Amino acid sequence: MQNWKISLKSVGGMIFLAVVLRAALLLAVGPQFEPDTKAYLNVARILHETGTLSEIDVVTGKLTPFAYRMPLFHVFVAGLMKLFGANIAWPLAFANIIFSVCAVLLSAAIMYSVAGPAVAVATGYLMALNPNSIFNSVLLLTDNMFAFFSLIAVLTGIQALKRRSAAFFLLWGATIGLCAMVRPILKYYWVVPPLLLALPLFAARWKEKARYSALVLLGIVIFLGPWIARNRHQLGFTGLEDNEGVNTLVSTLQLVRPSTPEEVRTDPELAVVRDIVSYPHPNGALEAEENVRLKLGLSAVKTSAYLKRIGIETILKNPGAFSLCWLRNVVNIFTSPLAVMELTKRLSGKKADYFPQISTALRTLDWKTLAVNLGPRLILVLLFFVCAPLGVLLLWRSGGPGIRMPLLMLLSVIAYTVGLTAMVSGYDRYRLPLDPMLLGFAVVWLFSKLARKQAQ
Repeated sequence: MQNWKISLKSVGGMIFLAVVLRAALLLAVGPQFEPDTKAYLNVARILHETGTLSEIDVVTGKLTPFAYRMPLFHVFVAGLMKLFGANIAWPLAFANIIFSVCAVLLSAAIMYSVAGPAVAVATGYLMALNPNSIFNSVLLLTDNMFAFFSLIAVLTGIQALKRRSAAFFLLWGATIGLCAMVRPILKYYWVVPPLLLALPLFAARWKEKARYSALVLLGIVIFLGPWIARNRHQLGFTGLEDNEGVNTLVSTLQLVRPSTPEEVRTDPELAVVRDIVSYPHPNGALEAEENVRLKLGLSAVKTSAYLKRIGIETILKNPGAFSLCWLRNVVNIFTSPLAVMELTKRLSGKKADYFPQISTALRTLDWKTLAVNLGPRLILVLLFFVCAPLGVLLLWRSGGPGIRMPLLMLLSVIAYTVGLTAMVSGYDRYRLPLDPMLLGFAVVWLFSKLARKQAQ
């Protein structure tokens, strides 16, 4: 009974700290708009007004079925508009804070499942204090909702692997599909559960492994299947979203070169698209996409297909340059101090770029920039590249199959998410659903060091 009371106090403390910090930031700076916010809200507003998931086409100026991004966030925002009216900045910010606070509790639950109560409590408090989580809680974007459902999928996967229940494996797949309906990051993750279940560490007959794998895939299809069918029927393409082409060019745009005479002869229209993309675009891949559509009058689906093809061929033609870019993005995802820098900037009331480049800061001895940029970066390097791997090693050595399979699943989510998102860009918002696991692993090792000191 005493342990239960302590547990309730710990949970209450996490919730209190998380709510106070996020509410204080919201009151200090208000709901924060980002460049993508307007596009999300516009689609939600059209859904609210017309009852259809549509957008105004940049070429025709007419309403057309929307499939540029996944729909669940837009549907959620449209629901808020029905409750609170068209101006839903504050209601959406409050909703994001709720998602963020719930993610703190899910973080503790996940680490409780693999490392016990002490690590769970410490991870929950660290997530409550996490600048990445605090800053993103006031942004009017999908990240909090995505992190929330991503952590639900992770926790459900842990329970499925531990309980070996058909219902939980089906639910695991359903939560993966639900998460992908917010953002498509997990759209290829359907490959991973069958691979995990095929491992000898998951002791079961092959018939049982196949049945569990099929249930996970069925759960994913339950959510993604109708959306794919809708896109096929209304837009004529089989897929989840038609901004995939832009995503392949975000990190490779500067590597695209004009078409060769051979490429012009092989596919004249693709060659024209390639030539347009190869022009300098100060605002990046989105500007290149819009220029292609406006100049050639292509549909969003066809433009996306062309851009994806150009992006892939650019990667294949420049494997060395792309690999360096990908590695840089990987490091940045783990060590980006952007949330701390943005918190500092916005709390100071600055609207424009507030911090110079590190090279400039070093040359001019700008100590504020060095402290806010390099300080958090060094802490993250120690936590995520030193402490977390050592914590994983300790868990692996001390745990049996009941811990090792869930641990492998957590590592697969980290490796998959970082590996995929690093192809696009590298910043700490991509790390938001991974922070609980990374911080939890670091806590495992730090606690082991404290235990050794106390034992001496």
